[in-house]
Amino acid sequence: MSAPLNVLVTGPTGTTGRAVVNELLNRGHCVTGFSKHPARYGAHPRYTPVTGSQLNDVSELVKVVEGHDVVISCFAPSHDTGPATYIGLVEGAWRLKEAVKDSSNSPYLIYVGGAGSLKDPETGLTTLDQPDHLIVRYFKTGPIEHLNWLRFVVGAWPIHLYYYVRNYAHANGWFSFLPRLLTSRFENHLSHHFRQTKGMPHACRAALSFFEHDPSFKWTFLSPPWFYRDGPRTGEYGVIRDFQPCDSKGRWLGVSNGDIAVGIVDEAEKREKIHLHWSVFAKQEDAAYFYDNYKGLTLPAHV
Repeated sequence: MSAPLNVLVTGPTGTTGRAVVNELLNRGHCVTGFSKHPARYGAHPRYTPVTGSQLNDVSELVKVVEGHDVVISCFAPSHDTGPATYIGLVEGAWRLKEAVKDSSNSPYLIYVGGAGSLKDPETGLTTLDQPDHLIVRYFKTGPIEHLNWLRFVVGAWPIHLYYYVRNYAHANGWFSFLPRLLTSRFENHLSHHFRQTKGMPHACRAALSFFEHDPSFKWTFLSPPWFYRDGPRTGEYGVIRDFQPCDSKGRWLGVSNGDIAVGIVDEAEKREKIHLHWSVFAKQEDAAYFYDNYKGLTLPAHV
């Protein structure tokens, strides 16, 4: 275990932030939680809640950043799509970066972005540059457990419906006609949505450009894989640079918030990935991939 660190975590009550704060406190570090409602994390003698927003003015953020050894950004305004989420994430990334650079002690910034900046191993393109390919990989063939988690996080009724009908769409028998129709309509809608709407994944991809090619301060950019969700801490994980992690069968891999927190705190202590873009993956025991049963599936060629 490294010497105790003084760490600022933005977004300490979200899926990632809460797990990161847990991991930091369990390793003996001191944590400042910074968000609109940081006290929702709970009470701990080494946890200090500070109310504010990553969208505050840079001069105000500098005051919050000062005195910390590490800053971990787990900021996410919402899972909604549209300009408000896009602008919030992009502005939040830029303002925090500037605050860290302007602070007197220059803490190490670990920025947790999104999967939108990861490249597909098959094509070398970011997944958002090939929306039809993304639909197949993420919705058609991903673990049903992930889709179950996603429908409660997002809360949109079309995802609830898709969750129930997807596994029946390729069953034998006349009753599969309606599930096939519903899933096809939903997938077409999603493809159009990813082309026309700029939301969280697009903003996280844009945020990476603020850090790339800027060696003037110490930063690292972590993109969780597409199949990232709530789950237990095993303490075992793998690391890959720039690309969406896959297994030997070509299936996209994921990670739990418990294990991604281990990777984040390990980096806070060791500082081995300065100025790198990377992802974390781990074995998810409950992941039953629909990919193996999707008969006749062909992945769309990118244009």
